[in-house]
Amino acid sequence: MKNRLRLSLEKSINALFPADTARLLKSLYFGDKNYMDKLTLERYRLAGVMHVLAASGLHVGIIASIPLLLLAPLRVDRRIILTLGVAAAALYLYITDMPVSLMRAFIMFALYGILSVLSIGRSALNTLFLSGALILLMFPDELYGMGFQLSFGATLGILLFHRTFLAMLAGSPRFVGNAMALTLSAQTIVFPVLYFHIGEVNLAGFISNLLVVPAVGLTLVASLGTLAVSPFSGALAAAGRLITHGAATAGSAVAGLMAGAGLHFAAPPAGALLLPYLCYLAPLLPFGLPARARLALLSLSLAAALAVLVHSRPSLPEHADFPVIGGHVHILARADHALVYGSIASIADARDLADHLEENGVATLQLCIPNADFKNLISFGYLVKASTVTGCVLDAGYTFSRAMTDFMEHLGRDSVRPDIRPLNRRLSDNELRGLCETLFRPPGKMSPRLKVSSPAAGFPFLSKLFPGWSGHSSAEKQALSEP
Repeated sequence: MKNRLRLSLEKSINALFPADTARLLKSLYFGDKNYMDKLTLERYRLAGVMHVLAASGLHVGIIASIPLLLLAPLRVDRRIILTLGVAAAALYLYITDMPVSLMRAFIMFALYGILSVLSIGRSALNTLFLSGALILLMFPDELYGMGFQLSFGATLGILLFHRTFLAMLAGSPRFVGNAMALTLSAQTIVFPVLYFHIGEVNLAGFISNLLVVPAVGLTLVASLGTLAVSPFSGALAAAGRLITHGAATAGSAVAGLMAGAGLHFAAPPAGALLLPYLCYLAPLLPFGLPARARLALLSLSLAAALAVLVHSRPSLPEHADFPVIGGHVHILARADHALVYGSIASIADARDLADHLEENGVATLQLCIPNADFKNLISFGYLVKASTVTGCVLDAGYTFSRAMTDFMEHLGRDSVRPDIRPLNRRLSDNELRGLCETLFRPPGKMSPRLKVSSPAAGFPFLSKLFPGWSGHSSAEKQALSEP
């Protein structure tokens, strides 16, 4: 039953929406990020909004709010709306593979709904801690999991500090102030949890959450409406499709823009961040400070954190060698993109190289493999799985093998088509640098050899109305026009 429902949904999504939007919707509907390509996931991660793609409380909240949006204007009893909201969330949980992250969110919401319907102690804090106890009773190991700590901590931060932050932002528009207060209050606990588990700090989320979260919410709701009306009205389905695709495209564009803002920091020094973090918490203490003074202290803490993070950010030299067994690989790095040229004969070296690149802020990677033997392909295959690879140049002298088949499959999952060409294995340092400069191509500069679909392809009627419009950016047009 569940599989038939999922297959039917997937078929309808593929038929109604453009490919990029369809992949996003399937990721949201089924709680599975594997529908998304790695480059898109990396952009959302660097933008600090990866949680909108993960099966989480955000999606449960959106799904559960649909009965409220439909029935509240009709003045339907609140208890009926809550009951239908719990039922909608349960159906969403059923359609997915019931990941623990969604079960956590569902338990929290269902418990709140049941207590509200029965008019029993509706304290949000009591509900949060009771649901936390139930989750740990069912999944004791969740106590040590980052997902539980993030969801529980973010909710606790919102319940404790949202009003205080909202008071500081009283002069801003209501929607902006409320959204910013939600982000600020959640980050009071999210910051230390993320730093403890993965050693990262991301300041981009303060801005991107204001835009990406509403865009993804609109995408999800509009797509559900489109699926509902598509059997009855082609015109309404076309309008819903346009809204869904527009919201999804806008959210992805903001995520891509914020990913390139350089506000994601890996392995920053904990000691240097302690004082800015204490300043961040200081406005929450009952000092009797006026709202403007609290806001000034908060702004100072964020500015100090940014200064510390930028000053301590590691970076690779433009040309560098990384030692491996039997020699070294050459790295050409600019901004957050790098090209790796050479041979890696062991997975241990590939793992060390992946860690080295991540610690130095490399987000996307190109590979140049002059020797495609078994050991190299296995090691570079690990690098493909561990990194976000946007291109690969492979020596034309390779031979077919199981290792080559596996390597091609790894590239295929990232939608990377290898560029097959003869590569000279004996190059002087200057020749090697020159070759790397020639092959270096950041992800924004697409290879003209790759077929790039036009955003207008999803809406043929727009192409008819505006014959000269393709939907490509100027950078994409330039890349596609290169010989």
